[in-house]
Amino acid sequence: RSLMPSFLLLLLPFLALALPPELQSGPSKLQGLQTVGPQQGLERLDRGVVAVRQPDGSVFVSWRLLQEDPSTVSFNVYRLTEGQTPVKLNETPIDKVTWLIDSIKVPTSATTYCVCVGAFQPSAGNCFKLKPANQTSPTTNQTSPTANGSTEATAGDAPYISIPLQIPPPGEVGGRTYSYSANDASVGDLDGDGRYEIVLKWEPSITRNPPQPGLTGIQLLDAYTLDGTLLWRINLGKNIRAGAAYTQFLVYDLDGDGKAEMICKTADGTVDGTGAVLGDAEKDWRTLDPSSLFYGKIVNGPEYLTVFEGTTGKALATAEYIPTRYPLDGWGGWGGNGGNDTTGGRPDRFTAGIAYLDGQLPSAVFVRGWYGRTVVAAWDYRNGALTSRWVFDSQDAANPYSGQGNHSITVADVDGDGKDEFCVGAMTVDDNGKGLYTTGLRHGDALHLADMDPSRPGYEVFGVHENEGKALTLNTPGVALFDAATGEVLFSLGPGVDVGRGVAADIDPTHPGFENWGGPGGLRDIKGRTIAERGPSSTNFVVWWDGDLTRELLDKNRIDKWDWTTATTRNLLTAQGSVSNNGTKATPCLSADILGDWREEVIWRSADNSELRLYTTTHPTDYRLPTLMHDRIYRLGVAWQNVSYNQPPHLGLSLYPLMKGTTASGIQAVSTQPSPLTFSEDFSQGLKNWVIENNADSTEVKIDQNTLDIVAPKGFTLWYKEPLEGDVTIRFEAYVVDEGGKYDRVSDLNCFWMAQDPAFPDDFFARSKWRNGVFGRYYSLRMYYVGYGGNSNSTTRFRKYDGNYEAFQKGSQRPDIIQEYTDPAHLITPNHWYTIEICTKGERVSYLIDGQRIFDYTDAAPYRKGYFGIRTTQNHLKVKNITITQTPDSPSVKTHDHH
Repeated sequence: RSLMPSFLLLLLPFLALALPPELQSGPSKLQGLQTVGPQQGLERLDRGVVAVRQPDGSVFVSWRLLQEDPSTVSFNVYRLTEGQTPVKLNETPIDKVTWLIDSIKVPTSATTYCVCVGAFQPSAGNCFKLKPANQTSPTTNQTSPTANGSTEATAGDAPYISIPLQIPPPGEVGGRTYSYSANDASVGDLDGDGRYEIVLKWEPSITRNPPQPGLTGIQLLDAYTLDGTLLWRINLGKNIRAGAAYTQFLVYDLDGDGKAEMICKTADGTVDGTGAVLGDAEKDWRTLDPSSLFYGKIVNGPEYLTVFEGTTGKALATAEYIPTRYPLDGWGGWGGNGGNDTTGGRPDRFTAGIAYLDGQLPSAVFVRGWYGRTVVAAWDYRNGALTSRWVFDSQDAANPYSGQGNHSITVADVDGDGKDEFCVGAMTVDDNGKGLYTTGLRHGDALHLADMDPSRPGYEVFGVHENEGKALTLNTPGVALFDAATGEVLFSLGPGVDVGRGVAADIDPTHPGFENWGGPGGLRDIKGRTIAERGPSSTNFVVWWDGDLTRELLDKNRIDKWDWTTATTRNLLTAQGSVSNNGTKATPCLSADILGDWREEVIWRSADNSELRLYTTTHPTDYRLPTLMHDRIYRLGVAWQNVSYNQPPHLGLSLYPLMKGTTASGIQAVSTQPSPLTFSEDFSQGLKNWVIENNADSTEVKIDQNTLDIVAPKGFTLWYKEPLEGDVTIRFEAYVVDEGGKYDRVSDLNCFWMAQDPAFPDDFFARSKWRNGVFGRYYSLRMYYVGYGGNSNSTTRFRKYDGNYEAFQKGSQRPDIIQEYTDPAHLITPNHWYTIEICTKGERVSYLIDGQRIFDYTDAAPYRKGYFGIRTTQNHLKVKNITITQTPDSPSVKTHDHH
C-alpha cells in the first residue's frame, strides 16, 4: 500500500493529528485509500462557479476547490453588472471557505460572478451569469447559453438551475400510445472544456420488468449542456426492451483523451447520435405472438456493446455483448427466491460500473445476472477499439459464487494494490478477473462501500439481503457489514429476514464512523449496536447539503436532517414542482458534486418533464474540501449511480477525523458535535415551560401525541418562560389547519424573539395580563417579529420592534418593515408541516422555512437577549418539536454590505 492518494495531500497536515492513537503508528489506514490521481484520468475541471438568488434577494456564490490547488490558495470574488465596473466583493482573499453571500440586490440587471485566484481574469471556466430577478416565472423559466459560455441560472426565487429538455414525441406500440418521462442521468465532460454535461435516459410510459411479457416503448438517451443545449439523441431501437433492468449506461473518459464517452448495450436498429444505424435496421427480434410466454421479449438475435462519442453521440466502436443470454434456463440458483425461469427473465437483468483494473486507465465492467448465475465482463476502449479484458462467470449453483449477485454494485481498490476490485454484493471480483472472495450472504439489494469504521483499517461494505422462498431455509442474515478486503462478516442481523432497503452513512457525529439502518434494530452504530429504537423513515439516498460533515437524507423530492439529539428528522428542502423517478424507489435523476463547493447537487425532473432542475445548497459551511469528484471511489460511484437499483455515492476518504475540530491551511475544520441543547419541548409535561397570553376565553389549547393544538378565536401568544441570550438557533414545526373548522382561517404563523419590555427590564411578564394577546400592545416590546402569511395570508413581513408604544398610541405609528413578501411562494400552504428556524449570530439575524432562508438581516445594533414566543390570531395552529440550541460558529468572510 505504497501509493498515497492525491486527494489526501491537502488533508494530511492535520489528519494525522486527528487520527485515534491506534491509527497513528504502523501501516497507515490512509495508505489503503485510493483516489483519482493524474495517472488515473483525473478530470480537468474548471472552478464550477454557481450563483443562486436566495428568497431575501441576496446571492449565494460557491465554487470548486481543485485537487491540484495548493493548500494556501485563496480567492477573490467579483460581481459584474452590465454597463458597470467589476466590483470585488471580499475585503481580503478568501482562504477558509469556497462560498460567499452577496447581499446587494440586483433585481433588474443580469449579473455575472467570477472567482479568481488573484487579479480579475474572467473566463468561461470561472464565471457564472445570473439572470435578472423575476425575469421569468420560477416554474416556467428557460436558460440560454451566454457569450462567454458560462451557464445561466433560473431567474426569480427558485433555488435551482433550470435545464430545459426537448421532450420526445409520443410513440405507439401494440396499438397503445406512450409518452416519455425524464429518468436516470449521469454527468461527464463530453467536450473537454472542464464543465460537466448531462446524459439523460428517457423512459417510455410502457415498460416491463424482465419476467413480464409484453411490448415496450423505445428507450432513448439524450446529452445536454447545463444551459439546455441538446447535443445528441440516441434511439436504442425496438430490439432493446425498456425498463429499469435493461439499459445501464456509463459516462466516463474511457480512453484518457480528456473527453467522456458513453457506453451501453445496443442491438440491431440502434440509431446513434448522427443518425447512423447499428447492425440490421430491418430486423425485429421481438416475440410478437400475444399468446406466447415470450411475448414482447427479445430472446433471439445479436446483442452488442457500443461506445459512443461524447460530443456527437456517434458510435465509435461496437463488439458482441459478453456473455450471451443463453442458455435461457441457466441463470437460476440460490439467489432471490431460489427460482429460475426459461422465458428470458433471469438473463435480462444488468448492472455496470467503471473500474481502474490496471491502476492507470478505466475499464467498463458490465454484469449480467442478479440472482443465481452472475457474469462480470470487463472491457477496454483503447485507440478506437473495444476489446474484452476478462470474463468472470459464477456458473452453476454448485459454484460458491453462485447466488451472490446483487441489484447494485460498487467499486474500490479494497486490497491496496492500486487496482480496483468489483463488488457485486456478496461477492467481489479481483482486478484480474478472478474471484477475490464470497461472503455467502446471498443475493442482495442496497449496497454501500466506504471507510465506515475509523477503528479498523480499510473499507467496509454494508448491504441488505433478500430471504424468500427456498432461500429461507439457508437462514442467512437480512442485514450485514463485512470487511471489503477479506469478506469477513463484522456483524449481521435478522437471520431469515427479507430486507429490501438499507442505508449506511454518517448521520450522527456522537458515534464514531457510519450509522446504518434498515431491517431489524432501528438506527445502529458501526458495530451493529442500536443507538435509536427508530431510525430515519427514509432508507434511500444520502447527500451532503447543510454544511456539516454528516450527511442528510434524500428521498422523493425532499432533503431532511437527522436530529441525533431528538431522534427525529426535520426538513431542509422540499423541491416543490419537482418529482422523483423509478416509482417507490423515489430516486432523483442524479445526486453528485456537480457545481460549486464540495457539497452535492441534486437533479430532479419537473412534473411536466419540460426541464431538469439542478438544486444546489445555499447553506453556509465552515469546511473547505476539494471537489468530491476528485475522490476515485466517489467519482466511480457517480458513474454507476444510475444502474439498476440506484444508490448514492460515498467518499473513499473518511471525514470522521475532521469532526474533531483540527485546522490546517487550505481547509477549515470545526467541530460537528451537536450544538449544546439549551431546550427541547415535546409537551410531554404539558405547558409548564410556557406562558400564554390570550384574548379570548373560548380559545382551545390541547396536547395530542406530543403536538400542541391551538384554536384561537382572537390573538394568542405562547411565550417560553426562560430568556435567551447570545447566539441561539430556535427550531420548531408548525401546521396551519384548514379542514373546515370554525377558525380554520389560513393566516398568521407568527413569532417573536429576543423580546424585552423597556418598561420592566427585569420582569418581562409583569405586563403579561395587560398584553393579553392584543396585538397592538406588543408594540410596547423591543424584539424581532416575523408575520408569516399575515393579513389573511396576503403578506409575510419581517420587522424590528423598538418598544415605542407611545408612537403607536398617538399616531398608529408601527415599526418599519425591513422586508416583505406578497407572492404565493412566500405565503402559507395549509395542512403542511413547516420547519421553521430562527438563527442569531452576532449581527446576523436569519429566518428560514423548510430550509430556505427567507430573511437574512445584518443588524448594526442587534438585540442579544430576550424571550421567544409563537403567535397567531383567528386561526387553528399546531406546533411540535421545539428546540433551542447555541448557534455554531460560522466563517468570517466579509463582503460589501454583508458579514
